[in-house]
Amino acid sequence: MTRVWLTPWEWACCGDPFAVGDEVDFGIRPRESVLLVDALGTELASSVDALESHHEHEYADRVRGRVAAVQEVTHEVVERASRSRRGRDARTSQ
Repeated sequence: MTRVWLTPWEWACCGDPFAVGDEVDFGIRPRESVLLVDALGTELASSVDALESHHEHEYADRVRGRVAAVQEVTHEVVERASRSRRGRDARTSQ
């Protein structure tokens, strides 16, 4: 079995829908660990075998087969504002 990472933005605009049991044919390239580690963390990124892209050039390597499982990975970014307390504890000598 080959676990392939599909980039969400690509599939949102022009990927053909598929489900468990469907036959697929993906152009793939080897996993780029730095890219995936930043997005997924080390443990999950190490479980990905290849990257798919249909917006870039044609990849010579392909994976063809029946979809055994689909897993969705999401992550949430929370922005927090913090106030600087630089001057609060500063002491001045006179």
